[in-house]
Amino acid sequence: MMRFITLILLLLAIGISYRNARQNRSYAFVKERKTIETLQAKKGVIRNIGSNEDPVYIITFQEQSINLFPCNLSAEFMHNNKPVQFSGNMKYMYPLEDEYGQYFEIKEMKEE
Repeated sequence: MMRFITLILLLLAIGISYRNARQNRSYAFVKERKTIETLQAKKGVIRNIGSNEDPVYIITFQEQSINLFPCNLSAEFMHNNKPVQFSGNMKYMYPLEDEYGQYFEIKEMKEE
């Protein structure tokens, strides 16, 4: 029984640590990466692919059939299914990185 309780506590600690790491991720870790493509005045839709308690926002970019994972999305655009026009830089991702979409640094965004 003690092993079971220890296992539960360990898994809980790992989960909390992962969640805190995701929430504390700073913009700087993406900003320093190499720009692989620059997008200008493109149309997309902001989507929350997380939950209401732990939102994760992406930009669905239909023109290239990819999801962009913005590292600097401002609070005013954090609304599910919000159409936007945006410009910015797609950033390099390492081969084994598995994220919600291509890292993206927003340079300009407005409501569509």
